[in-house]
Amino acid sequence: MRESRVEEEFARFAEDAAGTFRPLPLHALPRRSRRGRLRLWLVGAVVVVLTASGGAALRTAGRHDATPVPVPTPTPAPTAGFSFAERPVVLAGASGPHHVRFADQQHGWVFYRNCDGTGSCDPRLGRTADGGRTWQQRPLPDMRDADGTVPAWGLVASDSERITLYSFSKIYWSSIDAGNTWTREDVATYAARHEPPLTPATTDRFITTGGRLKLDGVGDVGVVPVRAGTRIREVVRTPGGLWALLEREQVSGRALLVYSANGTTWQDVREEPSYTYLLPSADRGDVWYTGFRDGRLALLSAGKVIEQASPPPLEVPQGIVPIGGGRLLVATLRKELLVWSAGSAEPLAVPMPAQPSIGRLADGAVLIYDPRRMDDPVTVGTVGGGWVRYT
Repeated sequence: MRESRVEEEFARFAEDAAGTFRPLPLHALPRRSRRGRLRLWLVGAVVVVLTASGGAALRTAGRHDATPVPVPTPTPAPTAGFSFAERPVVLAGASGPHHVRFADQQHGWVFYRNCDGTGSCDPRLGRTADGGRTWQQRPLPDMRDADGTVPAWGLVASDSERITLYSFSKIYWSSIDAGNTWTREDVATYAARHEPPLTPATTDRFITTGGRLKLDGVGDVGVVPVRAGTRIREVVRTPGGLWALLEREQVSGRALLVYSANGTTWQDVREEPSYTYLLPSADRGDVWYTGFRDGRLALLSAGKVIEQASPPPLEVPQGIVPIGGGRLLVATLRKELLVWSAGSAEPLAVPMPAQPSIGRLADGAVLIYDPRRMDDPVTVGTVGGGWVRYT
């Protein structure tokens, strides 16, 4: 009976001290010396616990000039809700290098040249509507050149139904019904349709007609800002007004920043001698103004330029996306992904390509890719949410 109680106490202690103290089980001890050795184990355990918990304090108490050892503070997770996963792209009958692009977090496209060892290619197109968990094959047009070869192709994912394939021989195939029908275009015809550029866009698409400025999906928003020797390069509509960058036609990179509160009259805000860009957040609550050659950064508000004292590394214009609330997502050439706000830069543990570019998708998510290598993996995710790398 007594031995049974000792075993129970021993088992309870072993469970509480798991990971720091793990004695041999009772049945492994010699029968005749079990009770004596149990007492030794229990005494030893007490000594171990006292040494671990109070030894450092006792040593410090014995020296009046001792400096207390600082207790390290646990490092918090970079962003609440952050997660990262890799997801292979699997399309029946397709293999080899492939080009992946997403329209939003759920809808994406993949293009395979699908070439064999002899150089013969049988291209394949796939689509996903569940974030890349499954891919369905879609029809393709006859994409062979005049000599019968299949050139290198890339794709633009506009949304779940609209897609454009392009070749470096400057031929475009576009579909608005998920590949059921295709229209062939040359570069001039494609550009006239004002499709998004080949990388995700952040500023508003616009046209000018009869002296009026029109934004895609919004319609007529005001008069065209007229300045001699300039043309409109970028336009952003915000809840409080309109911002536009006018490019000097005779001086490469030189631009004039203008603002209108009502779309009727425009005021000159600043002229820049080198390339600058407008970067709006998805809700247009923030509009950032950047000069990459001199590393400047400013926030635009109500017709005013608010300079930022300590900007993040502004290495390439494709490496920054505003995420609202005065924050930027910054991809650096040192393969870092930072959540930047005035005075702080918080890293996100997302693998980066050699030449990182980032762009915003239709649902506000971010696409990370290398514009020089179409067959490299791409990553899609949100700050404060999950990230998926498609391989």
